[in-house]
Order: sequence, then structure tokens, then C-alpha cells
Amino acid sequence: MSSCYGAPLPTSFRWLLVVALSSATVVAATDAAVSVRGGHRAKANGMAFLQPAGAAGGTMPTAVPADRIESLPSFAAGRAARASLVPTRRVTCGDRDGSPVPLLGSASTADGGEDGLDRGRPVDFPGGKAFPQQTPHSGRHFLPSHPSYHRRRRRSGGGVVRSALRRIANPFRRSPFKTKHSRFMEGWYYRVTLPEDGASFAFIFSVEDPRSHLGESSDLSLVAAQVMGPNDEYLVQCDRDESKMWAWEGSQGLGCTFDWISGEEDGDEESDEGPTTAMSPEEWRRRVKSGFQILPNSLQGIVDGHDGSAGSVLEEGNVGQRGECTFDMTIEPLAGWGDASEGSTQRSTAGWLASFAVFEPHWQVTVADGRASGTITWKGKRYDFTDTPFYAEKNWGGSFPRKWYWAQCNAFEGYTGRPGEGPPLSVTAGGGIRGIPGLGDQTEELGMVSVHYDGTFYEAVPWTGDMQWDVDPWGKWILRGRCTSGERTFEAELIATCSEDNPGVVLRAPTKEDGMAYFCRDSFYADTTLSLWDLHWDNEKREYVRAMGPPIVDRARSMQGGVEVGGGPWWDNWSGTSEMKQPMRGLVKFPYTFQRVRRRLARK
Repeated sequence: MSSCYGAPLPTSFRWLLVVALSSATVVAATDAAVSVRGGHRAKANGMAFLQPAGAAGGTMPTAVPADRIESLPSFAAGRAARASLVPTRRVTCGDRDGSPVPLLGSASTADGGEDGLDRGRPVDFPGGKAFPQQTPHSGRHFLPSHPSYHRRRRRSGGGVVRSALRRIANPFRRSPFKTKHSRFMEGWYYRVTLPEDGASFAFIFSVEDPRSHLGESSDLSLVAAQVMGPNDEYLVQCDRDESKMWAWEGSQGLGCTFDWISGEEDGDEESDEGPTTAMSPEEWRRRVKSGFQILPNSLQGIVDGHDGSAGSVLEEGNVGQRGECTFDMTIEPLAGWGDASEGSTQRSTAGWLASFAVFEPHWQVTVADGRASGTITWKGKRYDFTDTPFYAEKNWGGSFPRKWYWAQCNAFEGYTGRPGEGPPLSVTAGGGIRGIPGLGDQTEELGMVSVHYDGTFYEAVPWTGDMQWDVDPWGKWILRGRCTSGERTFEAELIATCSEDNPGVVLRAPTKEDGMAYFCRDSFYADTTLSLWDLHWDNEKREYVRAMGPPIVDRARSMQGGVEVGGGPWWDNWSGTSEMKQPMRGLVKFPYTFQRVRRRLARK
């Protein structure tokens, strides 16, 4: 196994570690207080209506029943309406007691100039969290070329002071406002599993080299929408004009309109009817011919594309078999990346250093487990569903890893949370080879297995334990993780296999040299088994062993596990152990140590 920790760190990288460590306290404190911060920001901005009536805190409720979704904000025209921040229509999501709570009703000033509004529409989330389980990095890491993010910035010169303060607070932050002369991509992945139909869908959206607002061009600039459907079938629709893409920085909101319905096109950039960002679900359905829009509690899209079998992802010549997929659903998050209990800290999947431009690419699971309700129409066949398993994650950076594996499942038999069945259960596992900045061509091999069960988060990562993998080029994933540090010690084992008659489907992913290219193989039909054990310290063996008694989870099974291998080369079986060495292990582990010390002090 290639590791970066066998050689001394160069002076420049040692300096980076010292400064990053000095920032860790700020990062840890920020992550720990994020659930409180949302309420304070809402109050400070005069948006008390974002809080539930009679609620003590400022966080949003979790439930988003389909029958209580009304619409997104559509502000009354005119400066007076904007100044009052009172929407004429709004989205509401119901609390557990049934009382409606506005999800969005204003816009922050994070982008878009003085008031953060694009003709009355929010160009970012109003502040705080969209829901309690919102994870770090849910918002975008790139600055869109979409005109809404630059029209008022040019008029007001906005963002100079704010950008300077950000750079002081985090000197290694990859600023979205900085010119990117090198490759950059950001991608979002959403999976919907339909156990009753034996089908699954993945909706994958990405943007590459967003530079047109800088007056620069790239041959690899692209906005892409890919859909993986039943029987591992595939559709793709792309556009070279990446300025059609918009995205929020404060929460997970993004979209792109490839084509407008005749008579519903956007106006000129400088006019009062310039290009739109977020639209209400009703307006989106009325105006959009093809495209997509994702908001914290909804997913909509019309992909009018092709299967890419002729090679190109663009509409150039013979592109292969054409097809269409429409989807319109509401989302109820159950688990982000942390415990589901109120006030629990949601974590960065790759550790707190993901907040810095140290390791690339970055990976964040944004919804480890959720429920979706709505409809999907795939090549003429309609699927209706209520409270079906939903999962979401994202990547950003220069390109995907050189080589990786991945497995995910939240549709285990008998673990639905319904009356008479077990609590909700989900697992996410993955690993790969990534380069290490500052150490030339050196790389490291890392992996993790993490489980959410009955609201509790079990995280086996290299900085709290170890992980072993045994992955074939195709057909077998054996992944074992152990957490031997902290208050919750455990062992998890995930085994996934694909039969010989399941070859999977080859998907495209952003690559450094070739842009969107065939780079990975996926399937939604892996026979998946998950087991979870408590560990305790054995004084005689001087090691952690499985606790006596039944496992926490005993061989939970699903025939709809999601699996993937990517990059390469994959000439043979890949086995390894993920063990992060010092000093990086201690550095990444620092927020965990900080929180443990804080809890101990609070008890005294």
C-alpha cells in the first residue's frame, strides 16, 4: 500500500499543518454550534417566521409530507416587498405535531448583491439550516457563471470585504470567487429505491470548469444530468453552456434549465426579467421543458436525453437511443452524517480537513437516509411512491479519485421504521486512492464503513479505527470497519455481491484530462448483507473484541444494494487496510478530541 506518511513532511506542508491545527478549534466549534447558529441568524435577519410557532430553538422540522408542500417563495414585486421580506407564497413543511412551518421565505445576502434577491427570488438559502440534519458542505463550492450571481455584484462591487475575511479565517479555503485556471468539478448524487417495484433510480448532476463569467473558456466546461434507471439502464443530457447552472452556498439548492417551454424563456441578463434561479415547483412545471431543480425538500427534473451508446454525451450526430425521464418528489431527511437526535453535530464525511483545499477530491454524504414521496416516469412507465428510501451525496475538486470502490444501501428487508418492523437502517461505505498535496506524486489508500441505525451513527473511519476491504474488479465487495476510539466502539461488516448475469452499467464521471468520460461501473442489484457488533476491551487479549450476546444488527439483507467500482486499473482483486498514520491521524481526529474534552468538562 502506498502511503504518504513514511517520509518526513516538507517544511511547507508542516507549516500548513500548524496553521490548520490553529484553525481546528474554530472549525470544531462552528460545527458543534451550527444547530444553534441557524436560529440566531434567522432572528438577526428579522426572519422570525422561519421558526415553528412556540418553538424554543431556530432549527427546522424534519418532516416534509407531500400534502403539506405548497410552493416556494414568490415575492411581491417592488422594493417595499423585498425590504419587508414577507413572501406572498411560501413552502411549508409540517412539524411532527402537524403545524405548518415555512421552509423558505427570504434570501440571504451571501450572493446576489445588496439584498441577495434575484427579482424577488432567493439566490441562496435565507440563513441557518434547511433541516436539523443538514451536513457541512451541503451548499456549493463553486461560483456559478449564472448571471444572477454577477449582475448585482458588478453594480455594488459586493463581496470584497466578506471574501477578505473568509480568507483570513481560513487561508486554505478553496474560494469560489477565485479564478480557477485548473480543472474543477462539483457533482451531486441522489438515489431513490423502490422496494415494492424492485427498481432504483439515481439522479446525477454535475458542473465542470465554470469559468465563463471570468471571460475564460474551457473545452471541458459542461453541465450534465445523468439518470440511472431500472435494469441498470441509463440516460444523459448535457449542455456546454455552464452559465445555465445556479446553486446555493448556504444549503443544498441547485438547478439548470436546458430548454424552456415556448413562450416561457428567460429575458435578457440586464433586464428586470433576467435569468431565474430557484422557482416554485408550480412555476418550474409550467415553464421548463427540460432541466432539473433540487431544493432542500424537493427534487424535480425532466431529462430529455439519450443513452450515450454512440460515444458523445452531447447532442452531436448519432447519440444513441433516445429516452426521457421525468421526476417530481418531496424529500424528508431522516439522517445526515451524525446522530439523528436533536442538537447532534453533523460531520464532514472526509473529516474537518474537507473545509480546506488540502485533499482532493472531497466527498460528503448529505442525506444518509431519508424518505421520498412523488412520481418518476421512465421511458413511458410511471412509478408512484410514498415514503420510499432516499439517499444523497456529493463530490467536488479537480476530478474523481484515481481508483475507488463504493457501496450503499438503505432498503434492508424489515428495517423500514414502520409499525411491526425494525428501525430505519442505512449503510455507506467507500474508499480509494487519493493524492496528497505537497508530497509530489505520493498517494494514500483510505476507506470507511458507516452505519445509521435507529437514529444512532456508527462511524468507522481511519482516524478512529481501521478498515479492511476486499474488492473484485466486478462482483464482490467485502468491507469491514472497526471503531476503537471514542465512546462508541463497534465493528461493522458489509458484504455485497453481483451475480454473473448482472454486468452493471458503465457510467460517466468527470476526469482530469478528458472531461465527462466512461470511468466507473455501477449496479443497484447487489445482494447485500450488513452486520453490526458492539466491541469491548478484553484485558487478557489486550484488544477490542466483539461483545457477548446478539449483534446490534444481525445479517440484515437487501437485494437492492448500490455498488460501484471506478478509475483503475482494475486488473485484479484489490485488498487493503486503511490505517491513517501520525501526525495526520491526530490532526484529523482533533475535533473528536475537542468534543470529548468539552463533554467531560460539562459533567463537572
